[in-house]
Amino acid sequence: MKAESILEQAHREGSGLENLLKLRKSLRVCDMGILMGAPVMDDVLPRMAVKLQQMVTERDKTGVRKEHPTNSRTTTVKKQRTTSQIRPVLSSTKLIQRVFCPSIAVFQSEFMERAEPVILTGVIDRWPAMTSRKWSLEYLASVAGDRTVPIEIGSKYTEDDWTQKLMTLRDFISSFVQPSEVDEAKDRRVGYLAQHQLFNQIPELQNDIMIPDYCCVKTSPPPKKMTSDYNTADTDDDEEIDINAWFGPAGTISPLHHDPKHNCLAQVVGEKFVRLYSEEETDKLYPHEGFLLNNTSRVDVENPDLEQFPGFSSAKYQEGILRAGDLLYIPPRCWHYVRSLTSSFSVSFWWQ
Repeated sequence: MKAESILEQAHREGSGLENLLKLRKSLRVCDMGILMGAPVMDDVLPRMAVKLQQMVTERDKTGVRKEHPTNSRTTTVKKQRTTSQIRPVLSSTKLIQRVFCPSIAVFQSEFMERAEPVILTGVIDRWPAMTSRKWSLEYLASVAGDRTVPIEIGSKYTEDDWTQKLMTLRDFISSFVQPSEVDEAKDRRVGYLAQHQLFNQIPELQNDIMIPDYCCVKTSPPPKKMTSDYNTADTDDDEEIDINAWFGPAGTISPLHHDPKHNCLAQVVGEKFVRLYSEEETDKLYPHEGFLLNNTSRVDVENPDLEQFPGFSSAKYQEGILRAGDLLYIPPRCWHYVRSLTSSFSVSFWWQ
């Protein structure tokens, strides 16, 4: 109701700057409802937000922003520079196996059933995000630049001063992904759009990707237990696939941790360094104590304190570089550490 009321005010303002500001305000209200609330009225907020973003983009094309002398923000995104991180030296004996587009049967028997990580190639090459609607900073800003999203502030979530902030995708790109030379000189903190269900919020971007067929494969479940009334116990077999976005500059880090579900991590833009440890190595990885972070290691993988964590040096691992077009399969409870080597956009698919 609030978004609709503000939109009515926008219509009364005509087609000038006040109209544009009201449209943006209505769009922000829609996003706040999507982020903070629950789906209502047949997902009216996402559908309304799509239309509002289209209207705002159209106003931007007509140069409405120039009508206000103090409005210095532009609709274009600076040409992406090649800012990157120090590339790790990989051991040829520890590389994650790379396989070109295996069959479903091979993927299930050779990798899922054996809990064996693998980098799959030739799987996502034909996504629109890789071809006809190739994702770039300019494209993302044009499709969803005025959408409000949650941004993590800090290089990793285990830092004491880690926090989150709501901002538009365009502001996130200009402030963190591709900051100005002045901003870079200030040694700004890292910002990361991480583990966010962006595609539920912005369906236009979901049309650019496809769920890999491998994410519909299930491992053989254990025998179902019978309840006292002879009905089989409830399972999560019908649970939907969780799709999350991971978008940020070089230097974003996901600390060494594990997840309970199967994971296919698609690298759409840029490169990432990944280090994987099997569940059997858990005792050498020193998880945090307590419930909140017990799936996260206390060890800084690339700069470990071996006096405090002596067993870490003997932990067996695999590692590799994810490039645009790669799809990494991570088995459940497989420990993984990820660092962006360049500006990067990844999409994860979690399933039970």
